[in-house]
Amino acid sequence: GVEDQISVTMWDDPRFNGSFTIRPDGMISLQLIGQIKAAGLTPQQLQDVINKAAETQMKTPRATVNVLGVHSKHVYFDGEGIKSPGPMDLVIPIRLLEGISARGGFTDFAAKNKIRILRDGKPFFIGSGGKKSQYFKYSDMVSGKHPESNPELKDGDHVIVP
Repeated sequence: GVEDQISVTMWDDPRFNGSFTIRPDGMISLQLIGQIKAAGLTPQQLQDVINKAAETQMKTPRATVNVLGVHSKHVYFDGEGIKSPGPMDLVIPIRLLEGISARGGFTDFAAKNKIRILRDGKPFFIGSGGKKSQYFKYSDMVSGKHPESNPELKDGDHVIVP
């Protein structure tokens, strides 16, 4: 994705080697090849695209693509109740409680039972039937009694801790 960092290594030709950040237009620039669309491709798919493009420069191109850093997915933490508000890279699947811990936890006066998640700009609800709530309670998360109170965070979520 855009802003992700990758490395490209070409077996037998170091002129192609390097580390690249995928630009906002989804492209990378490779020496001797030019512009390559990288966003939206798996490392294997990008290797295939690079190998095909490099056929004009070498007989049997063999590229290796590695992901060095994922910076294209974010979760945002806001509110006076979180110690370190701001964006957080979403590198691996994490749950709400893990995200709060990763941001340094709560401030002294956090409203720990009024945590909200905005997903796609709308309140994200927990519960079912007539017992839905937009508030996530820290006490429910740490007790383990209500696993639904500790949802997996998704790209673009805004966690609000008043």
